[in-house]
Amino acid sequence: MNQKSTKEKIIDQSLEMFNDLGVENITTRHIAKEINISQGNLHYHFPNKDKILEFLFETLILKLKEAEEFDGIELTEDDMLHSMLNNFNIMYAYRLFFQQKEVIWRRVPKIKEAMILLFKTKKLEILALINIYKKEEKFRGDISAEQIEFLAEQFIFSIQSWLNVKNYNPENHSPQYYAKFLFRIWLPYLKNEEMKKWETLLNDIG
Repeated sequence: MNQKSTKEKIIDQSLEMFNDLGVENITTRHIAKEINISQGNLHYHFPNKDKILEFLFETLILKLKEAEEFDGIELTEDDMLHSMLNNFNIMYAYRLFFQQKEVIWRRVPKIKEAMILLFKTKKLEILALINIYKKEEKFRGDISAEQIEFLAEQFIFSIQSWLNVKNYNPENHSPQYYAKFLFRIWLPYLKNEEMKKWETLLNDIG
């Protein structure tokens, strides 16, 4: 197995320390010390902490995009659930951007702009998915356009907030639990046959 480069070590250590100890509590000196390099060597790769944050955020976005790609294959319910599971695991790995967003947004405003755009895009994707279900007559016919909009907002709210809920949950539920929880939001909107199909799928995941 190839040995990690210095840059990779910096990124991996930064992610771990930012997640566990907080962005404001960690300096480039702390990171350099943990991987046994000089601070000057670290700054050769990343001039400051903000550049590390930018690199980590770009990696997060790339991983989220990769988790959604199915090469043009039509998504089944199972595909949709596993894509969401992958998204939640990625968000957990990069949880600093959700749990410490106020701190990070103050330091790097362009990350704030990118995150706002990300969730606006996510909402549009959710609405498009719901509209596909409506055309396929899987959604109940009595659901109004306003309620569909509200449902999409619920998805976005849950995606943004689940990591903070997890912090205070004494049962310490996994990312998988919250991904399943998210899809349970839309079960009441589905026709009975489709609802049963989703219930079975969610229960089989464990």
